[in-house]
Amino acid sequence: MFCALVEAFEPEVLVMAMIRKHWKLAIIHLLLIVGGLVVLAGHLTTRQEQSAVAATESESPVAAIDPLTYSRVQKMREELCLTAEDLAALGCSGEQTSAILGSLLGWYRNSQALWEQLEDAQRVAQRQLDEAVTKINVGPKNETLIQSMPRLVESVESAAAARRQHMNLAMNDVSRSFNAEQGQLWSIAASNVKLPTRWRYVDGLSVDQVQTLQRAAYKGKLEEAEQQTLSASARLAMNGASSRHGSAIEGVLSAEASVLPIPPELGGSPTQPIE
Repeated sequence: MFCALVEAFEPEVLVMAMIRKHWKLAIIHLLLIVGGLVVLAGHLTTRQEQSAVAATESESPVAAIDPLTYSRVQKMREELCLTAEDLAALGCSGEQTSAILGSLLGWYRNSQALWEQLEDAQRVAQRQLDEAVTKINVGPKNETLIQSMPRLVESVESAAAARRQHMNLAMNDVSRSFNAEQGQLWSIAASNVKLPTRWRYVDGLSVDQVQTLQRAAYKGKLEEAEQQTLSASARLAMNGASSRHGSAIEGVLSAEASVLPIPPELGGSPTQPIE
């Protein structure tokens, strides 16, 4: 009798007795515990994955840019005098360069559909003109085709002007990153966009002066021609651009590599410093 009472009060016996009496409740508790462990394990796994992604992003802060976007933005930079050479000649800091390129890239992405439409229209107009010129040169003589030339030329010019007008909208955002002096120099460069960067920041160059300098450069007598052809103020402007370029180019290229990196598909190297 005594042994039976002792056995009845042993912990293992009591637990088993309670389980037999409340087996449903015990199963519910067990399921809750297992479910909680599963949720906790899932939460920990998710946190680890997020940490891994964050670590990867911190190691690679540069956002990927596809080759088409890169090529189009680079083309815009050339047409708007915003290449690395231009930004350095303007004396832009790395922070300014980042803001300018970020603004230009964002503007392109927001207006990509219209950009492609205008670009296609210009391409079609140019192709039609080229085909007409080829047919006229090869023959036979076609009066109708010859008479259509003014219209075809006008179509090319209109398409180019429409694309240029659209692209000029980006200049409003970009100009906010320049100070007053840089804005003035940028306007001079825009009027000389077809000139080499060396003379792009010289205001008021005539066609004759440019041709004289180009012939001298071809003959290897550029410095002598610049002394004879350019005024003192023009040479000062040219030397000022060269001096600013030398001081700013490193910061410009660094910012460019961060905001607008060359896609792996294209390879290549940054633009060369101004001579």
